[in-house]
Amino acid sequence: MEAEAANQAMKPLFLYFNKKMSAAGIGGQKKDPEFDDCMDMEKEFKMRALSNILREFVCARIDVPSADKAILAKYRVRTVPTFVIVDLDGKIAWLQPGKFGWKKVEALLIKLLKASDAKVKKIASGKEEGPIVERARKRAKEIEAREEYEKGEKLYETGQMEKAKECFEKVVGLGIDKDWYIGRAQIMLEEIQAAKIYFEACDDIKNKNYLAAKDKLDKILNELKKATAFADFAKEKLDSIKNKLEDKNNK
Repeated sequence: MEAEAANQAMKPLFLYFNKKMSAAGIGGQKKDPEFDDCMDMEKEFKMRALSNILREFVCARIDVPSADKAILAKYRVRTVPTFVIVDLDGKIAWLQPGKFGWKKVEALLIKLLKASDAKVKKIASGKEEGPIVERARKRAKEIEAREEYEKGEKLYETGQMEKAKECFEKVVGLGIDKDWYIGRAQIMLEEIQAAKIYFEACDDIKNKNYLAAKDKLDKILNELKKATAFADFAKEKLDSIKNKLEDKNNK
């Protein structure tokens, strides 16, 4: 089932063979190192960097004690946790028995993903028509959205707001239904707009134009609901001019 889903999505398959329950809880053993290792990996999966890259794979967790033995044999699972990546050709591209730290495999996972992306783009650029090419073209748009988003994020982090805005607008313009990067790009576009308005409000405060500043800060809080990064800044500035606004109204 998972392999078919990966094939339809034209993404590599990431399999995580684990234990859902500790043998210690069943047989009264004091320790279950394999289960403990699985729990450690659950913490690793919550890391933002790892979860971001795994978004580009079709992922499946498989409980080894209840799994089909043929599946375990196919993917050479002899211990838990075990991790397997299957490429677009259905071949095992990576097999990792035992737990791992994200930093130790980061470069490898990115390399495997880039290889998958390159193959999809090659198929998508073909002149032939058919279901595989159609799926490849759809996936190629998703890859483009991710690449443009990542480019925009780097530009945003270095303060190149206008260039970042162009990248995020391009992502949104791709019009992919329910794409994570399009949703994130829409948020970042509001963050950029909020940043511009926020710094204009700061200039108003500096020039003692408190009512104008309030209008701008209210816009951030009431209209740009996705711009959560600037919400606290806007509230703080509103609090800082509250007394000044009251004094002005009482005159």
